[in-house]
Amino acid sequence: MARQCWDIAGCGRGPGGAKVGALGPCPAAKAQAADGVNGGRNAGRACWAAVGTFGGGKVCEPYRDHKSCLSCPVLKQVRAEEGDGFRLLPPGQRYVAPPRTGTG
Repeated sequence: MARQCWDIAGCGRGPGGAKVGALGPCPAAKAQAADGVNGGRNAGRACWAAVGTFGGGKVCEPYRDHKSCLSCPVLKQVRAEEGDGFRLLPPGQRYVAPPRTGTG
């Protein structure tokens, strides 16, 4: 089985991870709607599609800052490993840009 995001990132928040007791499981480990995407367990190979996952030591908000997801080393690795079979989002999930704020 392909490595999951929690293994690639070494965050310790995947199933049975060392930090699950203190910090709880990562939302990607529980996101059943993405199970099987890119050969992953839950959102283990589509973590960028699960709200509240962590990257770079902070909570990622894919619907606010999709650029950080696209530059993520986990996404880049999964994309390279999957090749033409890569899926950015689980079936039925669509990216919706956040509303613009301010008058700019």
